[in-house]
Amino acid sequence: REAEKVSARAPFDVLIVDEAHRLREPGTRRVTTLAPWLRGRRLLLLTATPIVNRLDDLVTLLRLFLAEDGLRLDGIPSLGALCALV
Repeated sequence: REAEKVSARAPFDVLIVDEAHRLREPGTRRVTTLAPWLRGRRLLLLTATPIVNRLDDLVTLLRLFLAEDGLRLDGIPSLGALCALV
């Protein structure tokens, strides 16, 4: 709800998310609340630690703005398949 209030008051072209690594755990309330609102928007994700221990951390961040098949033109059929490539 808060995110919707902000976007209604302040139109923007790009949303800058600092400390984006805080969004790498897909099951958290933060991600489940924000991800649907962020999906499809132009984002600049800032983080010093995009991958801590798992490639899944990066995939979770990619899912904030990419469709599941968003890398298919690069030869990766789905974001879920990205982890299997390593």
